[in-house]
Amino acid sequence: MKPSKTATFYGFSSATEHIKDFATIESDFKKARSIIAICPKCAIPEKIALIRMYHDKKMSALSQPAMIFYKSLMPESETFNLEIIGNPKSIADALIIETSFVIAKEEYGEQHVSLELNTLGDKESMARLQRELTAFYRKNWSKVPKDLKPIYKKDIFASFKATDPEALELRMQGPDPIRCLSEHSRQHFKEVLDYVENAKIPYAINHSLLGDTCFGCETVFEIVLRTKSGEKKRIASGQRYNAIARKFLGKKDVAAIGATMWLKKESMNCDTKGKEAKPKFFFIQLGFEAKLQSLHLLELLRKANMNVYQSLSKDRMTTQLTQAEKMEIPYVIIMGKKEAMENSVLVRNMTTRKQDTVALADLVEYAKGLK
Repeated sequence: MKPSKTATFYGFSSATEHIKDFATIESDFKKARSIIAICPKCAIPEKIALIRMYHDKKMSALSQPAMIFYKSLMPESETFNLEIIGNPKSIADALIIETSFVIAKEEYGEQHVSLELNTLGDKESMARLQRELTAFYRKNWSKVPKDLKPIYKKDIFASFKATDPEALELRMQGPDPIRCLSEHSRQHFKEVLDYVENAKIPYAINHSLLGDTCFGCETVFEIVLRTKSGEKKRIASGQRYNAIARKFLGKKDVAAIGATMWLKKESMNCDTKGKEAKPKFFFIQLGFEAKLQSLHLLELLRKANMNVYQSLSKDRMTTQLTQAEKMEIPYVIIMGKKEAMENSVLVRNMTTRKQDTVALADLVEYAKGLK
């Protein structure tokens, strides 16, 4: 299955659906490149251009957070990209991870890919981490390799990238991001891990994974491929970049998370022509327990090739139900706390208002029987 089709199933739309000619923001890439001249290694011009597009087109007024996929337009990089802009909740992190992981499984085989993740936390968390790192290395400065001292003086976070055995051993004795998290960030990361576990994604916490500390925050992750020789190859990476709007555009922080994927060349086509018929299902979830189950439920339907709309960023039933009615979706699949505990859903006919309780294990067969 093409990455673009998988991304569409999970709610992402092609960038060309948000702007008639996505290539027109190439001029923004040039502006972005000049902006980041002050910090050339710290930002990705495309993300700056996307945040500018989000502001200029007033995409915050959309009924849903902007969920976009596109093939990189930067000449030095050919990647498949996913972005969610305007959603600060942990479900956005989970949705990016789930979509990236499913694409990776389809591309490289389920047995060979796994997830590594970590968190930088919010501003408070990062400030505490920086203070504790600085204090730790000041105390152990004599143990830092001579060639690394000027690097650490300039950027203490560079210690996380150490590969020198002596520097690596010292780093492992120092503070890690998770221990420095604020209460808000601790809860955010816990929820992300809950989603990942419920989606049955094999993962490990990588305490050395920081992403870009210039504009990054909260969740950072990589999807890795184990080669036949046992080597580990990065095939996707992602992180939150809420601070780009403030640091490079002089605007307030905009909640955003993205993933970059390095795929086989034949998979890179993002053409969305010839779309399938409009889905006849809209998934509604109520409460955190149901939201936790949502990715598992969506994956069940995706494997059965049954498209479904969803609004995982929303919490209220009336909001989700109104959206389903406006889109004239014939059936809604509803999961609340009770259904989540019982591994079931309610399937409601939007015309007759008749609804049935269906076990998750029977949902696909039940759905196939609906006209």
